[in-house]
Amino acid sequence: MDVGASTPFLWASEEREKLLEFHERVPGARMHASFIRPGGVAQDQPLGLCRDIDSFTQQFASRIDESEEMLTGNRIWKQRLVDIGTVTAQQAKDWGFSGVMLRGSGVCWDSRRAAPYDVHDQSDPDVPVGTRGDRYDRYWKTFEYARS
Repeated sequence: MDVGASTPFLWASEEREKLLEFHERVPGARMHASFIRPGGVAQDQPLGLCRDIDSFTQQFASRIDESEEMLTGNRIWKQRLVDIGTVTAQQAKDWGFSGVMLRGSGVCWDSRRAAPYDVHDQSDPDVPVGTRGDRYDRYWKTFEYARS
């Protein structure tokens, strides 16, 4: 990994671009959702979209693995994240944090469990919870959450 740690960012940007292309294929807008409208949807999905999204999701886990392999044990990465920006569980609650900021601080809370909707009431996802509350925990829990 280079000193600027730009390689994983570029890899993530590549995956983001694929997602934006899916978004663009449906409503025609890349950055703003305009598919769901009052009374229904704007138009039918393009043929092959579901197949292409499925192909993307099949390969995405390997991209997560590649990024994790590059970052997780890297000395430079750890020096930038371990014991930096520590937030205790109580601070996270007091300050109204949510998501990875809350879970990374050791609070087991996930909106998929707390307020399930759609298919979330039919699943019991693992909720990755940190122990140190630092930037490294939040980084690590984000990768674990992406897999859950």
